Amino acid sequence: MYQLIFNNLNNPESRLSKSGGPVIIPVRKYDPEVFRMLVQFIQSGTATINDVTATGLLCGAHQFELRDLQKACWKYIEARLTSGYEADILAGTRAYKHHRQYQDIIAEVSFCF
Repeated sequence: MYQLIFNNLNNPESRLSKSGGPVIIPVRKYDPEVFRMLVQFIQSGTATINDVTATGLLCGAHQFELRDLQKACWKYIEARLTSGYEADILAGTRAYKHHRQYQDIIAEVSFCF
């Protein structure tokens, strides 16, 4: 998370407040709800994983090295795949095709069949 903030300090798209207010950093790699859940996990150690957010949370957990969240996401995804909900999991992955974890999920889906 620190790296995300540091990298955007010199970015002209970041809006720096001259009055000491908040700094606005655009985050385009993640759905806003997923990013909010990542911040919540960092703050409280909890996150609600569902079919829509599982892939985004897994990608974010990988990027920000949140090992416990990664394990929880994989456990959730594997449970859903073995229960016949692969279409629901795949529907949530499409927005994250640019992440490395996307390919791992696709491989896992292929392995289940």
